[in-house]
Parts: sequence; C-alpha cells; structure tokens
Amino acid sequence: MRYQTYLLLCAAFLAHWQPLPALGDEFGDIKLLRQVPFGSFELKSAYATAKQDSCEQVNEGQPVELTSFTPFLTGKERQAKGTRPISANRKGFMSIGLEIRETGLPALSKSRILEYADKNYVSLQARIRKDLLDRKLYYHHRPIAITCQYDGPKLSKPFEPVVAQTTSNIRSLGTFVEPDKRPLKAEHLRTIVLAFRFERLSFSGTPNEQFELAIVRGRESADGLTLEPHVFVTQENSGQLVYLRGFKHPKNERDCSIVGKVKIIEFDKTSGLYPKRSATEDYRVDAQAKFERSKLENYCKETFGGSMSVHLNQLLDAIIDHKLPESISASR
Repeated sequence: MRYQTYLLLCAAFLAHWQPLPALGDEFGDIKLLRQVPFGSFELKSAYATAKQDSCEQVNEGQPVELTSFTPFLTGKERQAKGTRPISANRKGFMSIGLEIRETGLPALSKSRILEYADKNYVSLQARIRKDLLDRKLYYHHRPIAITCQYDGPKLSKPFEPVVAQTTSNIRSLGTFVEPDKRPLKAEHLRTIVLAFRFERLSFSGTPNEQFELAIVRGRESADGLTLEPHVFVTQENSGQLVYLRGFKHPKNERDCSIVGKVKIIEFDKTSGLYPKRSATEDYRVDAQAKFERSKLENYCKETFGGSMSVHLNQLLDAIIDHKLPESISASR
C-alpha cells in the first residue's frame, strides 16, 4: 500500500513538474535598460524599437488581479511555442479612465460608447516573479493591461478597439538596472520603464504625436509577499516628473491614476458607428508630488556624480523615502 502511494505521489509530481532553467538563464528573457532616454529624440527612437514589448492584454472573464504564481498570464503566452515561461503573478500599478467628448459621436452608437467609458477603466499591471534560488521577488519588463468595471464582478471585460489601440501604444523599454549592478540579482530587477505614445490635439484641432514615460519602482512589502508599486510619470515632454498617489482599484473615474479627455477622430469603415482611433484633448494625473526634471538632474549630479538617466533607482528611492533636500521643492 505504501509503495502504491509512493508511485501516485511520483506521478502527481511529474505531471506538474516544470523544468528549471539554467541559473544563468533565469533572467535571460528580461529586457535590460541601463540608461533611461529622457530626451525627446532618444525616447522616440527607443519607443520605435520596442514594438515587441507592447502592453499585453488579458482576455475577458479573468480575475482582475492574480496573486497565485502561474506560467501563463495571457492568452499569448498559452499559444506561444517553446519553453514554458517562469511562473509569475500580476498586480495593478496604474488605472486609466476615459472621458469621451459627446460631440461628433454617431447617434446610433453614442449611448453605447459613453456607457462603456462610464463603466470601465484599464488597469496596467506588472508581472511579478520569484527568484528560483532565494525566492526574492522581481519584475519582468513587459506589462499587462486588463479592462475592469468600476462596479461589478471582479472579472476582466472585453477590450473595445479604441481602448485596445491605446494600450498597444504603451511599450516597455525594459527593466532598469544601474550600470554597476553585476552580476544580476532579483533585487536589481524592480524598476520597469514604459513609454507612452498618444496623439494630443492642438488648439487648431490637429493631432500631434507625443511621448512620455511611466516608471514603476517596486518596493518589497512588509510581509515580503509582494512588491508594492511606486509609480512616476513624466509630463511636458519629460520636463516634469510626477509621483502618483498609491494604486487602488477605482470606484469611479475620479479615483483613476490618469483620466484622459479624448475625442474620437476615426470610426470603423464598415459601419461608421464604432470608435477606432482617438486623440487626447487633455488629461489629469492623480499626483502626490511634482518635480522639475532640471532640479532633479542637478541633485543627481551633486549627490551621485551623474545624471538621473543612470542613477534613477537612487533618485526614486530618495523621493519615496522623503529624503530630497528642501531646495528641491515639489508642487502638489
């Protein structure tokens, strides 16, 4: 009887066993970023080369967050051929809501479009992994997007085409690691740098291409079970760094990290009823502090001996821990 039980346990183990990658390959699929492109030309160039790392979307009917570790977080991963990915979970770090201008919307689909924007928001989420040896937590560089309801079942909703297009314009430039951090450890892989591309309407109504950054700095929670995200975004063509308030699942549009006021500028060609492309008229961010980048650059040069492009983690930690000098005043 004991022998039969042993065989059953062995069979169960083999059925769920996942071969561990070689030690040197654990971080091999992570895109590393050693210097952050804050300049307009550098940012646009980095965005253009990051197409393969666009925000992945979660299908309808999935949990809003996933606390258990699984090798497959998206449908794309399930369909991919090759080695089984390292298990991860996903945790929200930013919520995006939409206000859609009613003017110009087709009469037959207007109520449906506005209702969708009123009821749903997009949650951007980080992939969190555990180091295979010491079980320390770290980020994978590629983010995930999920459509959620403000009020309703805690399951993902379908992506409307215009929302899907917006999230696909969010690309990861990589997991930032300071140049002197070698060899890599899990603790070094806790900062994700994303680039946003959007079309901003000018005063004349012409959409102009604009790029900004979003930076997620993960700090280990008190119980060590997850990484708490501290999120920063740039504004004014990276001239300003904004520290967002702590992430929470919004109950309505006012609770969102970012709310974009958009105008639909293109509809599907078949019926002309459904939004296909939008442009931003204005947007607001739920900021707890704002800093002029020029002042932060001077601080990094004086304190760390280089630019914030390569001393980003030290700078973000100083902001999070309220250790910046009073001379670097933050508007709130």
